[in-house]
Amino acid sequence: LNAVHAFTEGKDPQDRQQQFGFTFGGPIKQNKAFFFVGLDQHIFQVPTLVRFLDGSTKLTPQKGDEPLHHGDYEDTDKALVFAAADQLSTMTGNFHSAQFGSTGFAKVDVSLTPKHYLTARLNASRYYGSNNVFFDPSSPITTYMMSDNGEEQVNTASGSLSLTSSFTPRTVSHLRAQLSRDLQQSFANTDQTLTRISSVTDGFGRSTILPRNTNEHRFHLTETLSREGSRHSLKFGGDGLFTRIMNYFPSLSGGEYIFDDIKVDPWTFEPMIGGMETTPLRAYAHAVPRYYIQNFGSYATHPNTNEYAAFAQDTIRVTDRLALSLGVRYDLQTFATAGLVSNPLWPASGKVPFDTNNVSPRVGLAYSIGNNRPLVIRAGYGLFYTRIPQIYTSTVQSDNGLAATNLILDNTDFYHHQIFP
Repeated sequence: LNAVHAFTEGKDPQDRQQQFGFTFGGPIKQNKAFFFVGLDQHIFQVPTLVRFLDGSTKLTPQKGDEPLHHGDYEDTDKALVFAAADQLSTMTGNFHSAQFGSTGFAKVDVSLTPKHYLTARLNASRYYGSNNVFFDPSSPITTYMMSDNGEEQVNTASGSLSLTSSFTPRTVSHLRAQLSRDLQQSFANTDQTLTRISSVTDGFGRSTILPRNTNEHRFHLTETLSREGSRHSLKFGGDGLFTRIMNYFPSLSGGEYIFDDIKVDPWTFEPMIGGMETTPLRAYAHAVPRYYIQNFGSYATHPNTNEYAAFAQDTIRVTDRLALSLGVRYDLQTFATAGLVSNPLWPASGKVPFDTNNVSPRVGLAYSIGNNRPLVIRAGYGLFYTRIPQIYTSTVQSDNGLAATNLILDNTDFYHHQIFP
């Protein structure tokens, strides 16, 4: 259990986590109204150990087997390559990622009448930090430089009202309404173009998916009606969930340089097809990338959706030992079509499903054996339809071949080289 990671130089990096909170409650009015509040906070300060792809923190250029293989440098550019290696080495080392999370709630229960009971609840959570977009508390090692990380802020809040009403001794209604919002923002640590050096580092500069932003607002309304009989327990219900989203999720919008093996003119280091083979590190020192990649287009989508459901259930006490549950549920999910465009070259693009036959039968049974300490055997069968997440329709809107385009330039191609940034 005290094992040390292979790339931590024999030392466990400092990892600090604190968690604290409280709960408090009591009567507001005797036998009439009660309150309950709570707060919890969790603080992460975890290590992030940046390493090169070979696991080291010091990049040392390698001399090749002369005269055919020059390796990372020759005498003429040794100082330049070693300076580039030293500059890259300053990006490695031991850093920290911090995340501060807090959540709180307040709840009030009120007995309106002997037959009506109201509950109001407010929940809020927030977390923020530094270098907290990409970090893994279980493994501190990364081959991405800290400039490729970012800061994420999340604010979530919800409020709900629940009314339980007893119409008769055997008939009970449970009505619930909830409003919620989820605001997420992520910021890049730098605006510099992302750079990847093959066999050296996975990247430094602005992350491919930052900055990003998601704002989600939801309204949920549900009702359940229960009826108890001598042999039957009936339940009927339905709910509606209405979601409005603005999602900004860029993909490589800031561009990326990739330094890889490339052939160059040995005197000018201009790319050429039949030139001198150059390693990725040497190419980086001479500012000669092999590829440039960038996406262009609109990255904002509005994958709004409405969800409806209804169900009926009957639990039958067939005998004193056997109970049988029969039920059926219907689900319907609809998607906003504004902003969906079909590509003429790809007719299936820009379309979302509209499935109206989501009928789900359910059956279950329970049988008890014995009297004092009975053994209960249970079995069940049913069909279930999962909801489609909003990221699906967001992707349908943004990845239709029209909303965004992709640019890939190869520096060794004569025509690409003319416009290479």
